[in-house]
Amino acid sequence: MPLDPTRHGPAALVTGASSGIGREYARALAARRFDLVITARRRDRLEELRNELTQRHRVRVELIEQELAAPDAGQRIERRVAELGWGIGLLVNNAGFGLYGRLDQTDPARQVAMVDANCRAVLDLTLRFLPPMVRRRRGGLIIVSSVLGFIPTPFYSVYSATKAFDLLLAEALHAEYRDLGIDVLAVCPGMTRTEFNAGAGIKSVGRFNREPEQVVESSLMLLGRRAFMVDGWWNRLLLAALRCVPRRLMLAGSHRIMTRRNPEA
Repeated sequence: MPLDPTRHGPAALVTGASSGIGREYARALAARRFDLVITARRRDRLEELRNELTQRHRVRVELIEQELAAPDAGQRIERRVAELGWGIGLLVNNAGFGLYGRLDQTDPARQVAMVDANCRAVLDLTLRFLPPMVRRRRGGLIIVSSVLGFIPTPFYSVYSATKAFDLLLAEALHAEYRDLGIDVLAVCPGMTRTEFNAGAGIKSVGRFNREPEQVVESSLMLLGRRAFMVDGWWNRLLLAALRCVPRRLMLAGSHRIMTRRNPEA
């Protein structure tokens, strides 16, 4: 079923909307006439995006400046949405970050914050906004995972583990709620042209990078049709091939690739 504010609306909440895939979700949904609640850490970017979307698409856009790794992030977002009186029919759990390096050589606080942002906040927001969708018997949930959620990834160990959590959570919820009118999709991008790579400490990128717009449009077409989607033919081919590879060889190959991504590691 195509994305539609009458089924997945009237409003959508997008986390991590200040850049990259999150920003493109906000743009794509505004173009489809969704009112939006957008949240991220960088208020100036959120304000720029709100101005763009309200002028171009004449939709309502509310911004919430919020660090999702904070323990009370979900509560603060839920409270603000309640004040607005908007019904969130589509939740896009997109915000997250990665950290490259050998575990003992990285910042412990940042690693724990990554689990908070990539896993705890996703679950917290889902627990807060899913029940009203169930009562209405309509709605949608998108959880942005990663291709690395399928692969144990040395030097990126915590990130790949958090994305495996996101992937399995979304797949299970897809099965739990598909008969209750709730569409759930795990979105698994590979290398995408965003600011994520620099923030994660990745110094070199692959040859088959995708654009964030491609990830978003592909996923919106598949919401309600699949439990998960892997973005890009190269990534789908890679994962199909890995199904035939023993895990010890997969791990060795992953180690070699990730070392090449940052020769200083």
